[in-house]
Amino acid sequence: MQEYSGTGTNGPFEFNFAGGYIDPSHVKAYRYDPVSALTYPQTLAFVGPNQVRTSDVIPSGQFLVLYRDTPKDRPLVDYSEGAVMDEASLDKSNDQAVFIAAEMLDRFDTTNATSAEAIQRSVLAYDTANTALANSEDAQAQADNAVITAASANSKAGLAVATANAAHDTATGIDGKAQFALDNSKAAVSTSNAANGTANGIDAKATKAMNNAASAVDTANGASVNATTALSTANGIDAKATKARSDAANALTTVQQLLAKLQGIGAPNLFVDSGFTSKAGATGVLSTTHDFPCNTMWRSAYGVGGAATLTRVAAETTDPTNGQWKQRWSQTTASTGPGVWYQWVPDLMPFIGRYVTFSVYLKATGELNINTITSGIQTHARSARPAVSYTNTVNWTVTNLWRRFSVKLYCSPTGLLALPANSIGRAAFGFQIPAGWTGLLDIKSPKLEFCDPAAPDDLTGNGGYPTSYSVEPLDQVAGRVRQYYQPIDFRYDAVPSPGPYPGGRPALDYRELFIPYMGPMVGVQAGTMDRGYLRGWAFLCDFGGSEVTHQIRINDYLYQSPTYMEGTATGMIVRIPDYPEFRTMFSGRLLIDTRLVH
Repeated sequence: MQEYSGTGTNGPFEFNFAGGYIDPSHVKAYRYDPVSALTYPQTLAFVGPNQVRTSDVIPSGQFLVLYRDTPKDRPLVDYSEGAVMDEASLDKSNDQAVFIAAEMLDRFDTTNATSAEAIQRSVLAYDTANTALANSEDAQAQADNAVITAASANSKAGLAVATANAAHDTATGIDGKAQFALDNSKAAVSTSNAANGTANGIDAKATKAMNNAASAVDTANGASVNATTALSTANGIDAKATKARSDAANALTTVQQLLAKLQGIGAPNLFVDSGFTSKAGATGVLSTTHDFPCNTMWRSAYGVGGAATLTRVAAETTDPTNGQWKQRWSQTTASTGPGVWYQWVPDLMPFIGRYVTFSVYLKATGELNINTITSGIQTHARSARPAVSYTNTVNWTVTNLWRRFSVKLYCSPTGLLALPANSIGRAAFGFQIPAGWTGLLDIKSPKLEFCDPAAPDDLTGNGGYPTSYSVEPLDQVAGRVRQYYQPIDFRYDAVPSPGPYPGGRPALDYRELFIPYMGPMVGVQAGTMDRGYLRGWAFLCDFGGSEVTHQIRINDYLYQSPTYMEGTATGMIVRIPDYPEFRTMFSGRLLIDTRLVH
Protein backbone atom coordinates (compact mmCIF):
# COMPACT_ATOMS: atom_id res chain seq x y z
CA MET A 1 0.00 0.00 0.00
CA GLN A 2 1.30 3.44 -0.92
CA GLU A 3 -0.03 6.78 0.45
CA TYR A 4 0.13 10.23 -1.19
CA SER A 5 -0.77 13.62 0.34
CA GLY A 6 -3.37 15.58 -1.61
CA THR A 7 -2.17 18.64 -3.58
CA GLY A 8 -5.43 19.72 -5.22
CA THR A 9 -4.90 17.65 -8.38
CA ASN A 10 -5.83 14.20 -9.63
CA GLY A 11 -2.27 13.12 -10.51
CA PRO A 12 -0.53 11.60 -12.14
CA PHE A 13 0.55 9.46 -9.17
CA GLU A 14 3.54 7.14 -9.65
CA PHE A 15 3.62 3.82 -7.76
CA ASN A 16 6.01 0.88 -7.47
CA PHE A 17 4.76 -2.31 -5.87
CA ALA A 18 7.29 -5.01 -4.91
CA GLY A 19 7.12 -7.53 -7.72
CA GLY A 20 4.84 -5.28 -9.79
CA TYR A 21 1.31 -6.41 -10.53
CA ILE A 22 -0.22 -9.11 -12.66
CA ASP A 23 -3.05 -7.07 -14.26
CA PRO A 24 -3.87 -3.30 -14.19
CA SER A 25 -7.31 -4.17 -12.79
CA HIS A 26 -5.55 -5.37 -9.64
CA VAL A 27 -4.32 -1.83 -8.91
CA LYS A 28 -6.91 0.03 -6.80
CA ALA A 29 -7.14 3.27 -4.80
CA TYR A 30 -9.33 5.30 -2.45
CA ARG A 31 -9.43 8.89 -1.20
CA TYR A 32 -9.28 9.27 2.60
CA ASP A 33 -10.73 12.26 4.52
CA PRO A 34 -9.16 12.33 8.03
CA VAL A 35 -11.79 14.84 9.28
CA SER A 36 -14.81 12.61 8.59
CA ALA A 37 -12.80 9.34 8.61
CA LEU A 38 -14.58 8.38 5.38
CA THR A 39 -13.07 6.78 2.28
CA TYR A 40 -14.08 7.33 -1.33
CA PRO A 41 -13.18 4.65 -3.97
CA GLN A 42 -11.42 5.99 -7.08
CA THR A 43 -11.54 5.01 -10.72
CA LEU A 44 -7.99 4.89 -12.12
CA ALA A 45 -6.80 5.85 -15.57
CA PHE A 46 -3.31 4.52 -16.47
CA VAL A 47 -1.06 7.04 -18.17
CA GLY A 48 1.94 4.67 -17.97
CA PRO A 49 2.81 1.26 -16.56
CA ASN A 50 3.32 2.78 -13.10
CA GLN A 51 1.39 6.08 -13.36
CA VAL A 52 -2.33 6.70 -12.84
CA ARG A 53 -4.82 9.55 -12.58
CA THR A 54 -7.73 9.44 -10.13
CA SER A 55 -11.39 10.16 -10.81
CA ASP A 56 -11.47 12.78 -7.97
CA VAL A 57 -9.21 15.73 -7.29
CA ILE A 58 -7.36 14.97 -4.05
CA PRO A 59 -7.60 18.19 -1.96
CA SER A 60 -4.97 19.33 0.49
CA GLY A 61 -5.44 17.73 3.88
CA GLN A 62 -6.72 14.47 2.38
CA PHE A 63 -4.79 11.43 1.15
CA LEU A 64 -4.74 8.99 -1.75
CA VAL A 65 -4.05 5.36 -0.90
CA LEU A 66 -2.91 3.14 -3.80
CA TYR A 67 -2.84 -0.59 -3.21
CA ARG A 68 -2.64 -3.87 -5.05
CA ASP A 69 -5.54 -6.27 -4.64
CA THR A 70 -4.70 -9.57 -6.34
CA PRO A 71 -7.72 -11.91 -6.62
CA LYS A 72 -7.93 -14.20 -3.59
CA ASP A 73 -11.08 -16.16 -4.38
CA ARG A 74 -9.75 -18.17 -7.34
CA PRO A 75 -6.48 -19.09 -9.08
CA LEU A 76 -5.55 -17.00 -12.06
CA VAL A 77 -4.29 -20.13 -13.92
CA ASP A 78 -6.61 -23.11 -14.18
CA TYR A 79 -4.58 -26.24 -15.02
CA SER A 80 -6.27 -29.12 -16.79
CA GLU A 81 -5.23 -32.73 -17.30
CA GLY A 82 -2.56 -32.97 -19.97
CA ALA A 83 -2.01 -29.23 -20.18
CA VAL A 84 1.46 -27.84 -20.84
CA MET A 85 3.00 -26.16 -17.76
CA ASP A 86 4.96 -23.35 -19.37
CA GLU A 87 7.02 -20.68 -17.63
CA ALA A 88 4.44 -17.90 -18.01
CA SER A 89 1.69 -19.91 -16.35
CA LEU A 90 3.93 -21.01 -13.50
CA ASP A 91 5.17 -17.45 -12.94
CA LYS A 92 1.60 -16.13 -12.83
CA SER A 93 0.54 -18.76 -10.30
CA ASN A 94 3.58 -18.12 -8.13
CA ASP A 95 3.17 -14.34 -8.36
CA GLN A 96 -0.45 -14.66 -7.27
CA ALA A 97 0.52 -16.62 -4.19
CA VAL A 98 3.36 -14.26 -3.26
CA PHE A 99 1.30 -11.13 -3.86
CA ILE A 100 -1.62 -12.40 -1.79
CA ALA A 101 0.68 -13.11 1.14
CA ALA A 102 2.32 -9.67 0.90
CA GLU A 103 -1.04 -7.92 0.65
CA MET A 104 -2.42 -9.72 3.70
CA LEU A 105 0.69 -8.69 5.64
CA ASP A 106 0.06 -5.05 4.67
CA ARG A 107 -3.56 -5.32 5.80
CA PHE A 108 -2.44 -6.75 9.16
CA ASP A 109 0.06 -3.93 9.74
CA THR A 110 -2.60 -1.34 8.98
CA THR A 111 -5.15 -2.95 11.28
CA ASN A 112 -2.58 -3.25 14.07
CA ALA A 113 -1.71 0.46 13.81
CA THR A 114 -5.40 1.40 13.93
CA SER A 115 -5.96 -0.73 17.03
CA ALA A 116 -3.01 0.88 18.81
CA GLU A 117 -4.37 4.34 18.05
CA ALA A 118 -7.82 3.34 19.38
CA ILE A 119 -6.26 2.12 22.63
CA GLN A 120 -4.41 5.42 23.05
CA ARG A 121 -7.63 7.39 22.50
CA SER A 122 -9.48 5.25 25.05
CA VAL A 123 -6.82 5.99 27.68
CA LEU A 124 -7.06 9.72 26.86
CA ALA A 125 -10.88 9.64 27.19
CA TYR A 126 -10.60 7.93 30.58
CA ASP A 127 -8.20 10.60 31.87
CA THR A 128 -10.47 13.38 30.55
CA ALA A 129 -13.50 11.89 32.32
CA ASN A 130 -11.62 11.81 35.63
CA THR A 131 -10.67 15.49 35.20
CA ALA A 132 -14.30 16.44 34.41
CA LEU A 133 -15.51 14.66 37.55
CA ALA A 134 -13.06 16.61 39.69
CA ASN A 135 -14.14 19.89 38.06
CA SER A 136 -17.83 19.14 38.68
CA GLU A 137 -17.18 18.61 42.37
CA ASP A 138 -15.45 22.00 42.53
CA ALA A 139 -18.40 23.62 40.67
CA GLN A 140 -20.82 22.15 43.22
CA ALA A 141 -18.86 23.73 46.03
CA GLN A 142 -18.93 27.12 44.26
CA ALA A 143 -22.71 26.79 43.70
CA ASP A 144 -23.25 26.21 47.41
CA ASN A 145 -21.31 29.40 48.15
CA ALA A 146 -23.44 31.28 45.58
CA VAL A 147 -26.65 30.22 47.36
CA ILE A 148 -25.33 31.63 50.63
CA THR A 149 -24.33 34.89 48.90
CA ALA A 150 -27.78 35.19 47.25
CA ALA A 151 -29.52 34.80 50.61
CA SER A 152 -27.41 37.62 52.01
CA ALA A 153 -28.23 39.82 49.00
CA ASN A 154 -31.95 39.13 49.44
CA SER A 155 -31.77 40.34 53.04
CA LYS A 156 -30.08 43.55 51.96
CA ALA A 157 -32.72 44.08 49.24
CA GLY A 158 -35.42 43.87 51.90
CA LEU A 159 -33.74 46.68 53.81
CA ALA A 160 -33.66 48.76 50.61
CA VAL A 161 -37.44 48.27 50.12
CA ALA A 162 -38.06 49.50 53.66
CA THR A 163 -36.02 52.61 52.89
CA ALA A 164 -38.09 53.24 49.74
CA ASN A 165 -41.37 52.97 51.67
CA ALA A 166 -40.14 55.48 54.25
CA ALA A 167 -39.44 58.01 51.48
CA HIS A 168 -42.89 57.64 49.87
CA ASP A 169 -44.44 60.61 51.72
CA THR A 170 -41.69 62.93 50.54
CA ALA A 171 -42.14 61.71 46.95
CA THR A 172 -45.91 62.38 47.16
CA GLY A 173 -45.25 66.04 47.92
CA ILE A 174 -42.90 66.34 44.98
CA ASP A 175 -45.48 64.61 42.76
CA GLY A 176 -48.06 67.27 43.67
CA LYS A 177 -45.72 70.01 42.58
CA ALA A 178 -44.96 68.13 39.38
CA GLN A 179 -48.72 67.79 38.72
CA PHE A 180 -49.07 71.57 39.10
CA ALA A 181 -46.28 72.01 36.56
CA LEU A 182 -48.04 69.55 34.19
CA ASP A 183 -51.33 71.50 34.42
CA ASN A 184 -49.51 74.70 33.47
CA SER A 185 -47.88 72.94 30.49
CA LYS A 186 -51.22 71.96 28.91
CA ALA A 187 -51.17 75.00 26.66
CA ALA A 188 -47.96 73.76 25.05
CA VAL A 189 -49.74 70.68 23.72
CA SER A 190 -51.78 72.80 21.26
CA THR A 191 -48.86 72.82 18.84
CA SER A 192 -47.46 69.36 18.32
CA ASN A 193 -43.93 70.47 17.52
CA ALA A 194 -43.56 72.51 20.74
CA ALA A 195 -45.12 69.75 22.82
CA ASN A 196 -42.88 67.15 21.27
CA GLY A 197 -39.73 69.23 21.95
CA THR A 198 -40.78 69.78 25.57
CA ALA A 199 -41.50 66.08 25.98
CA ASN A 200 -38.10 65.14 24.62
CA GLY A 201 -36.39 67.55 27.04
CA ILE A 202 -38.33 66.23 30.04
CA ASP A 203 -37.70 62.66 28.94
CA ALA A 204 -33.94 63.29 28.80
CA LYS A 205 -33.96 64.71 32.33
CA ALA A 206 -36.10 61.84 33.59
CA THR A 207 -33.82 59.29 31.98
CA LYS A 208 -30.77 60.90 33.62
CA ALA A 209 -32.51 60.90 37.01
CA MET A 210 -33.42 57.23 36.62
CA ASN A 211 -29.83 56.36 35.70
CA ASN A 212 -28.59 58.14 38.84
CA ALA A 213 -31.18 56.35 40.94
CA ALA A 214 -30.26 53.00 39.40
CA SER A 215 -26.61 53.57 40.37
CA ALA A 216 -27.69 54.21 43.96
CA VAL A 217 -29.79 51.05 44.06
CA ASP A 218 -26.82 48.92 42.91
CA THR A 219 -25.32 49.39 46.36
CA ALA A 220 -28.47 48.95 48.47
CA ASN A 221 -26.69 49.05 51.87
CA GLY A 222 -25.25 52.51 51.16
CA ALA A 223 -28.39 53.98 49.51
CA SER A 224 -29.49 57.17 51.22
CA VAL A 225 -32.92 58.74 51.64
CA ASN A 226 -31.96 61.36 49.03
CA ALA A 227 -31.24 58.68 46.38
CA THR A 228 -34.56 56.94 47.05
CA THR A 229 -36.41 60.28 46.80
CA ALA A 230 -34.67 61.00 43.50
CA LEU A 231 -35.87 57.66 42.12
CA SER A 232 -39.50 58.38 43.10
CA THR A 233 -39.32 61.89 41.62
CA ALA A 234 -37.85 60.53 38.40
CA ASN A 235 -40.67 58.00 38.05
CA GLY A 236 -43.29 60.75 38.48
CA ILE A 237 -41.63 63.01 35.93
CA ASP A 238 -41.25 60.14 33.47
CA ALA A 239 -45.00 59.38 33.64
CA LYS A 240 -45.84 63.01 32.90
CA ALA A 241 -43.30 63.16 30.09
CA THR A 242 -44.84 60.03 28.56
CA LYS A 243 -48.30 61.63 28.69
CA ALA A 244 -47.01 64.82 27.09
CA ARG A 245 -45.42 62.81 24.26
CA SER A 246 -48.67 60.86 23.83
CA ASP A 247 -50.66 64.13 23.54
CA ALA A 248 -48.20 65.42 20.96
CA ALA A 249 -48.39 62.19 18.95
CA ASN A 250 -52.20 62.29 18.99
CA ALA A 251 -52.16 65.89 17.75
CA LEU A 252 -49.81 64.94 14.91
CA THR A 253 -52.00 61.96 13.98
CA THR A 254 -55.07 64.21 13.82
CA VAL A 255 -53.28 66.60 11.45
CA GLN A 256 -52.13 63.72 9.24
CA GLN A 257 -55.64 62.27 9.07
CA LEU A 258 -57.06 65.66 8.11
CA LEU A 259 -54.42 66.06 5.41
CA ALA A 260 -55.21 62.60 4.04
CA LYS A 261 -58.88 63.52 3.78
CA LEU A 262 -58.10 66.76 1.99
CA GLN A 263 -55.93 64.93 -0.53
CA GLY A 264 -58.50 62.18 -1.07
CA ILE A 265 -55.96 59.54 -0.06
CA GLY A 266 -56.77 56.48 2.01
CA ALA A 267 -60.56 56.55 1.57
CA PRO A 268 -62.03 53.03 1.97
CA ASN A 269 -64.05 53.46 -1.25
CA LEU A 270 -63.38 56.21 -3.77
CA PHE A 271 -66.70 55.58 -5.53
CA VAL A 272 -69.71 57.67 -4.52
CA ASP A 273 -72.93 55.75 -3.77
CA SER A 274 -71.45 52.25 -4.16
CA GLY A 275 -74.53 50.82 -2.42
CA PHE A 276 -76.90 52.35 -5.04
CA THR A 277 -78.77 54.18 -2.28
CA SER A 278 -79.45 57.38 -4.23
CA LYS A 279 -82.31 57.00 -6.65
CA ALA A 280 -82.69 58.60 -10.06
CA GLY A 281 -85.53 56.30 -11.16
CA ALA A 282 -86.91 52.83 -10.49
CA THR A 283 -86.33 51.64 -14.06
CA GLY A 284 -84.52 53.46 -16.82
CA VAL A 285 -84.62 52.63 -20.51
CA LEU A 286 -81.05 52.82 -21.68
CA SER A 287 -79.97 54.66 -24.78
CA THR A 288 -76.76 54.95 -26.74
CA THR A 289 -75.96 58.20 -24.91
CA HIS A 290 -74.46 58.01 -21.46
CA ASP A 291 -77.00 58.91 -18.81
CA PHE A 292 -78.08 58.19 -15.22
CA PRO A 293 -81.16 55.97 -15.63
CA CYS A 294 -81.14 54.24 -12.25
CA ASN A 295 -78.92 55.76 -9.57
CA THR A 296 -77.63 59.28 -9.20
CA MET A 297 -73.90 58.70 -9.63
CA TRP A 298 -73.74 55.71 -12.06
CA ARG A 299 -73.71 56.20 -15.83
CA SER A 300 -74.55 53.62 -18.49
CA ALA A 301 -75.41 53.20 -22.16
CA TYR A 302 -76.18 50.16 -24.31
CA GLY A 303 -74.51 49.44 -27.63
CA VAL A 304 -75.70 50.54 -31.04
CA GLY A 305 -78.62 48.54 -32.42
CA GLY A 306 -79.70 47.00 -29.11
CA ALA A 307 -82.28 47.57 -26.40
CA ALA A 308 -81.80 47.37 -22.63
CA THR A 309 -83.04 48.67 -19.28
CA LEU A 310 -81.28 49.28 -15.99
CA THR A 311 -83.25 48.78 -12.76
CA ARG A 312 -82.51 49.21 -9.08
CA VAL A 313 -83.87 46.16 -7.22
CA ALA A 314 -83.62 44.82 -3.69
CA ALA A 315 -80.67 42.52 -3.15
CA GLU A 316 -81.45 38.90 -2.26
CA THR A 317 -80.14 37.37 0.97
CA THR A 318 -77.66 35.21 -0.95
CA ASP A 319 -75.61 38.26 -1.87
CA PRO A 320 -71.98 38.10 -0.68
CA THR A 321 -72.30 41.54 0.93
CA ASN A 322 -74.98 43.00 3.17
CA GLY A 323 -75.95 45.80 0.80
CA GLN A 324 -79.63 46.61 0.36
CA TRP A 325 -79.66 47.28 -3.40
CA LYS A 326 -78.26 45.94 -6.66
CA GLN A 327 -78.57 47.08 -10.27
CA ARG A 328 -79.99 44.76 -12.93
CA TRP A 329 -79.03 45.24 -16.58
CA SER A 330 -81.64 43.61 -18.83
CA GLN A 331 -80.40 43.27 -22.42
CA THR A 332 -83.51 42.34 -24.40
CA THR A 333 -82.10 42.94 -27.89
CA ALA A 334 -78.51 42.21 -28.82
CA SER A 335 -76.47 45.22 -29.90
CA THR A 336 -73.81 45.52 -32.57
CA GLY A 337 -71.59 47.64 -30.33
CA PRO A 338 -70.52 47.31 -26.69
CA GLY A 339 -72.52 48.75 -23.80
CA VAL A 340 -70.81 50.55 -20.93
CA TRP A 341 -71.33 50.93 -17.14
CA TYR A 342 -69.12 53.24 -15.06
CA GLN A 343 -68.82 56.21 -12.69
CA TRP A 344 -67.00 59.50 -13.13
CA VAL A 345 -64.91 60.10 -10.00
CA PRO A 346 -64.27 63.86 -9.52
CA ASP A 347 -60.82 65.31 -8.85
CA LEU A 348 -58.30 63.41 -10.92
CA MET A 349 -55.18 64.73 -9.13
CA PRO A 350 -54.99 62.02 -6.40
CA PHE A 351 -55.03 59.31 -9.11
CA ILE A 352 -52.22 60.49 -11.38
CA GLY A 353 -49.19 58.20 -11.17
CA ARG A 354 -50.83 55.78 -8.71
CA TYR A 355 -52.22 52.25 -8.77
CA VAL A 356 -55.87 51.50 -8.01
CA THR A 357 -57.95 48.33 -7.71
CA PHE A 358 -61.43 48.35 -9.27
CA SER A 359 -63.66 45.51 -8.01
CA VAL A 360 -67.33 44.59 -8.40
CA TYR A 361 -69.65 41.62 -7.69
CA LEU A 362 -71.37 40.22 -10.80
CA LYS A 363 -73.68 37.38 -11.80
CA ALA A 364 -75.60 36.74 -15.02
CA THR A 365 -78.10 34.41 -16.64
CA GLY A 366 -76.27 32.04 -18.88
CA GLU A 367 -72.63 32.95 -19.35
CA LEU A 368 -71.21 36.42 -20.02
CA ASN A 369 -67.59 37.09 -20.91
CA ILE A 370 -66.46 40.62 -20.03
CA ASN A 371 -63.22 41.42 -21.80
CA THR A 372 -62.76 45.19 -21.51
CA ILE A 373 -62.38 47.54 -18.55
CA THR A 374 -63.44 51.10 -19.33
CA SER A 375 -61.28 53.50 -17.40
CA GLY A 376 -59.39 56.68 -17.95
CA ILE A 377 -58.95 60.32 -17.07
CA GLN A 378 -60.63 63.18 -18.89
CA THR A 379 -59.80 66.82 -18.25
CA HIS A 380 -62.56 69.24 -19.16
CA ALA A 381 -61.89 72.84 -20.02
CA ARG A 382 -63.29 75.50 -22.27
CA SER A 383 -60.57 74.78 -24.79
CA ALA A 384 -58.21 71.79 -24.77
CA ARG A 385 -59.53 68.49 -23.47
CA PRO A 386 -56.69 65.94 -23.29
CA ALA A 387 -57.76 62.42 -22.36
CA VAL A 388 -55.80 59.38 -21.23
CA SER A 389 -57.27 55.90 -21.48
CA TYR A 390 -56.47 53.24 -18.88
CA THR A 391 -58.60 50.63 -20.65
CA ASN A 392 -57.43 47.11 -19.84
CA THR A 393 -58.23 43.79 -21.47
CA VAL A 394 -59.52 41.27 -18.93
CA ASN A 395 -61.03 37.79 -19.00
CA TRP A 396 -64.00 37.85 -16.62
CA THR A 397 -66.35 34.87 -17.00
CA VAL A 398 -69.63 35.80 -15.29
CA THR A 399 -71.96 32.91 -14.35
CA ASN A 400 -75.22 32.59 -12.39
CA LEU A 401 -73.29 32.60 -9.09
CA TRP A 402 -72.10 35.78 -7.39
CA ARG A 403 -68.37 36.35 -7.82
CA ARG A 404 -66.14 39.29 -7.07
CA PHE A 405 -64.03 40.44 -10.03
CA SER A 406 -61.20 42.95 -9.78
CA VAL A 407 -58.38 44.47 -11.81
CA LYS A 408 -55.34 46.58 -10.93
CA LEU A 409 -54.92 49.75 -13.00
CA TYR A 410 -52.04 52.21 -13.30
CA CYS A 411 -53.11 55.83 -13.74
CA SER A 412 -50.32 57.04 -15.98
CA PRO A 413 -49.56 60.78 -15.94
CA THR A 414 -48.70 60.72 -19.65
CA GLY A 415 -50.62 63.42 -21.50
CA LEU A 416 -51.79 65.16 -18.33
CA LEU A 417 -48.60 66.92 -17.29
CA ALA A 418 -49.72 70.27 -18.70
CA LEU A 419 -53.34 70.73 -17.71
CA PRO A 420 -55.24 73.84 -18.82
CA ALA A 421 -55.58 76.38 -16.04
CA ASN A 422 -59.39 76.31 -16.20
CA SER A 423 -59.77 72.53 -16.47
CA ILE A 424 -61.94 70.34 -14.30
CA GLY A 425 -60.61 66.80 -14.21
CA ARG A 426 -62.36 63.53 -13.53
CA ALA A 427 -61.49 59.83 -13.69
CA ALA A 428 -63.79 57.09 -15.04
CA PHE A 429 -63.84 53.45 -13.89
CA GLY A 430 -66.21 50.70 -15.08
CA PHE A 431 -66.58 47.91 -17.66
CA GLN A 432 -68.00 47.17 -21.10
CA ILE A 433 -70.76 44.68 -21.94
CA PRO A 434 -69.84 42.95 -25.20
CA ALA A 435 -71.92 43.20 -28.34
CA GLY A 436 -74.21 40.32 -29.28
CA TRP A 437 -75.19 39.33 -25.73
CA THR A 438 -78.71 39.14 -24.29
CA GLY A 439 -79.74 38.28 -20.75
CA LEU A 440 -79.74 39.63 -17.20
CA LEU A 441 -76.64 41.00 -15.47
CA ASP A 442 -76.74 41.79 -11.74
CA ILE A 443 -74.24 44.37 -10.44
CA LYS A 444 -73.40 44.68 -6.75
CA SER A 445 -71.00 46.46 -4.37
CA PRO A 446 -68.50 48.23 -6.69
CA LYS A 447 -65.33 49.45 -4.98
CA LEU A 448 -62.40 51.64 -6.02
CA GLU A 449 -59.34 51.89 -3.78
CA PHE A 450 -55.65 52.71 -3.96
CA CYS A 451 -53.46 49.61 -3.88
CA ASP A 452 -49.87 48.51 -3.47
CA PRO A 453 -47.88 48.74 -6.75
CA ALA A 454 -46.52 45.26 -5.95
CA ALA A 455 -50.03 43.71 -5.78
CA PRO A 456 -50.78 41.15 -8.54
CA ASP A 457 -52.59 42.29 -11.68
CA ASP A 458 -54.33 38.99 -12.45
CA LEU A 459 -56.90 39.78 -15.15
CA THR A 460 -59.15 36.74 -14.49
CA GLY A 461 -60.82 38.15 -11.42
CA ASN A 462 -58.66 38.92 -8.38
CA GLY A 463 -56.21 41.57 -9.50
CA GLY A 464 -54.84 43.96 -6.91
CA TYR A 465 -56.16 42.01 -3.90
CA PRO A 466 -59.23 44.22 -3.08
CA THR A 467 -60.04 44.71 0.59
CA SER A 468 -63.40 43.74 2.09
CA TYR A 469 -66.43 45.70 0.95
CA SER A 470 -68.42 47.61 3.58
CA VAL A 471 -71.78 49.32 3.16
CA GLU A 472 -71.71 53.10 3.40
CA PRO A 473 -74.08 54.66 5.98
CA LEU A 474 -76.99 56.50 4.38
CA ASP A 475 -76.02 59.85 5.84
CA GLN A 476 -72.55 59.57 4.31
CA VAL A 477 -74.01 58.60 0.94
CA ALA A 478 -76.36 61.59 0.99
CA GLY A 479 -73.54 63.93 2.01
CA ARG A 480 -71.24 62.74 -0.77
CA VAL A 481 -73.90 62.69 -3.48
CA ARG A 482 -75.15 66.20 -2.62
CA GLN A 483 -71.73 67.62 -3.46
CA TYR A 484 -72.29 66.82 -7.16
CA TYR A 485 -76.06 66.60 -7.68
CA GLN A 486 -78.64 68.95 -6.10
CA PRO A 487 -82.26 69.42 -7.19
CA ILE A 488 -83.37 72.70 -5.54
CA ASP A 489 -86.99 73.83 -5.48
CA PHE A 490 -87.30 77.61 -5.54
CA ARG A 491 -89.78 80.46 -5.63
CA TYR A 492 -88.34 83.82 -6.54
CA ASP A 493 -89.65 87.35 -7.02
CA ALA A 494 -87.30 88.84 -9.62
CA VAL A 495 -87.65 92.55 -10.32
CA PRO A 496 -86.41 94.05 -13.60
CA SER A 497 -82.81 95.28 -13.67
CA PRO A 498 -81.98 97.88 -16.33
CA GLY A 499 -78.75 97.71 -18.28
CA PRO A 500 -77.06 95.91 -21.16
CA TYR A 501 -77.62 92.17 -21.27
CA PRO A 502 -74.35 90.23 -20.69
CA GLY A 503 -72.61 88.34 -23.44
CA GLY A 504 -72.40 91.07 -26.12
CA ARG A 505 -76.12 90.95 -26.94
CA PRO A 506 -78.39 93.98 -27.51
CA ALA A 507 -79.10 96.20 -24.55
CA LEU A 508 -82.10 94.69 -22.74
CA ASP A 509 -83.37 94.78 -19.25
CA TYR A 510 -83.22 91.42 -17.50
CA ARG A 511 -84.46 89.69 -14.41
CA GLU A 512 -81.83 88.13 -12.19
CA LEU A 513 -82.40 85.12 -9.93
CA PHE A 514 -79.92 83.99 -7.28
CA ILE A 515 -80.60 80.41 -6.18
CA PRO A 516 -78.41 79.19 -3.27
CA TYR A 517 -77.09 75.65 -3.02
CA MET A 518 -78.29 73.34 -0.25
CA GLY A 519 -74.66 72.69 0.62
CA PRO A 520 -71.12 72.92 -0.81
CA MET A 521 -70.78 71.89 -4.45
CA VAL A 522 -67.79 70.10 -6.02
CA GLY A 523 -66.79 71.04 -9.56
CA VAL A 524 -68.67 74.34 -9.82
CA GLN A 525 -67.03 76.34 -12.57
CA ALA A 526 -67.05 80.04 -11.73
CA GLY A 527 -67.74 82.49 -14.51
CA THR A 528 -70.19 82.90 -17.38
CA MET A 529 -71.91 79.71 -18.58
CA ASP A 530 -73.32 80.26 -22.06
CA ARG A 531 -75.60 77.84 -23.91
CA GLY A 532 -72.68 75.63 -24.93
CA TYR A 533 -72.19 74.68 -21.29
CA LEU A 534 -75.79 74.16 -20.24
CA ARG A 535 -75.38 70.38 -20.33
CA GLY A 536 -73.85 70.76 -16.90
CA TRP A 537 -76.74 72.83 -15.53
CA ALA A 538 -80.26 71.62 -16.07
CA PHE A 539 -82.70 74.50 -15.47
CA LEU A 540 -86.25 73.27 -15.06
CA CYS A 541 -89.16 75.66 -14.42
CA ASP A 542 -92.77 74.66 -13.97
CA PHE A 543 -95.33 77.34 -14.92
CA GLY A 544 -98.99 76.55 -15.36
CA GLY A 545 -98.47 72.82 -14.88
CA SER A 546 -96.03 72.20 -17.76
CA GLU A 547 -92.37 71.42 -17.21
CA VAL A 548 -89.87 71.88 -20.03
CA THR A 549 -86.18 71.12 -19.67
CA HIS A 550 -83.90 73.98 -20.78
CA GLN A 551 -86.93 76.06 -21.70
CA ILE A 552 -89.35 78.38 -19.88
CA ARG A 553 -93.07 78.48 -20.73
CA ILE A 554 -94.79 81.70 -19.61
CA ASN A 555 -98.32 82.78 -20.65
CA ASP A 556 -98.21 80.21 -23.46
CA TYR A 557 -95.16 81.88 -25.01
CA LEU A 558 -92.07 79.65 -25.47
CA TYR A 559 -88.68 81.17 -24.89
CA GLN A 560 -85.21 79.72 -24.98
CA SER A 561 -83.59 78.79 -21.67
CA PRO A 562 -81.41 81.44 -20.00
CA THR A 563 -78.41 82.31 -22.09
CA TYR A 564 -76.52 83.53 -19.05
CA MET A 565 -75.76 81.47 -15.97
CA GLU A 566 -72.96 81.97 -13.50
CA GLY A 567 -71.74 79.58 -10.84
CA THR A 568 -70.51 80.99 -7.55
CA ALA A 569 -69.27 79.40 -4.36
CA THR A 570 -72.69 79.66 -2.68
CA GLY A 571 -75.28 79.57 -5.47
CA MET A 572 -76.26 80.05 -9.12
CA ILE A 573 -76.98 83.38 -10.80
CA VAL A 574 -79.59 83.13 -13.59
CA ARG A 575 -80.41 86.12 -15.82
CA ILE A 576 -83.46 86.08 -18.09
CA PRO A 577 -84.28 88.77 -20.68
CA ASP A 578 -87.10 90.97 -19.38
CA TYR A 579 -89.81 90.56 -22.00
CA PRO A 580 -93.29 92.01 -21.32
CA GLU A 581 -94.78 88.52 -21.13
CA PHE A 582 -92.59 87.57 -18.15
CA ARG A 583 -94.25 87.36 -14.80
CA THR A 584 -92.63 88.81 -11.71
CA MET A 585 -92.87 85.59 -9.67
CA PHE A 586 -90.73 82.61 -10.73
CA SER A 587 -91.01 79.13 -9.24
CA GLY A 588 -89.66 75.79 -10.27
CA ARG A 589 -86.68 73.48 -9.77
CA LEU A 590 -83.02 74.06 -10.51
CA LEU A 591 -81.11 70.81 -11.05
CA ILE A 592 -77.40 71.39 -10.42
CA ASP A 593 -75.35 68.48 -11.73
CA THR A 594 -71.56 68.90 -11.72
CA ARG A 595 -70.98 65.32 -12.88
CA LEU A 596 -71.47 66.61 -16.41
CA VAL A 597 -69.49 69.82 -16.15
CA HIS A 598 -67.16 70.20 -19.13
